[in-house]
Amino acid sequence: MRIKTIAIISAVCFAMSPISWGRAAPPAVERLRYENRLLKAELALAGKPALYLVLDLDQKKVYLKGNGYVLKEWQVRGARLWGPQAPAKPVKLLNKSALLEPRREKIKPKKPEEEEEATDTFDIKALELKDMPVSYSLSMSEDVLISVRPLREGVLSFPARLCRSVKWYATRPLLTVWNAVWGKPFTAIEVTLDEADAQALYWAVPEGIENLIYYISDD
Repeated sequence: MRIKTIAIISAVCFAMSPISWGRAAPPAVERLRYENRLLKAELALAGKPALYLVLDLDQKKVYLKGNGYVLKEWQVRGARLWGPQAPAKPVKLLNKSALLEPRREKIKPKKPEEEEEATDTFDIKALELKDMPVSYSLSMSEDVLISVRPLREGVLSFPARLCRSVKWYATRPLLTVWNAVWGKPFTAIEVTLDEADAQALYWAVPEGIENLIYYISDD
């Protein structure tokens, strides 16, 4: 009986010892280090006189910020990820691409006599928020691709989601293999926003803006 009691006490002491904790600590420690690098990166961005974007998948929010202040935020309705965790540093928006991109009307120069005749009728159609696409891709540096999709409801929502899922799981492995050939990682993130929010996000983010992606992986 005494031996059994000593064995139990020894096991409890070992479980509480620094050696035992040290074996379980690395994932948690690495998580904190990763989050710390993200916070330092945002602190650096907040000190610059420029807007930046924060995609916070843990909080399910997208923030447009300037000097550390939230200027605009959008609710993330859904998200899925592919590949390694995004780097804990700013990534730059290289280009925006959409199947139906907004286009400005081309203005054809008129002759002086034509301008005099058209003075009262000449009008330039400016691009408005309603002209922005609801489905598009944001290609970032560090081989990070963010796809924005609108939240669909109703009878046709299921076929639309099914088609997106088939495309997602068919193309992502190919892109991963292609990047692996060149020795590069590939991270893909798909976020779902309300249609109006998806349009507003496209309108708000210019190419060249810096972005931070907050996603603390449990792996």
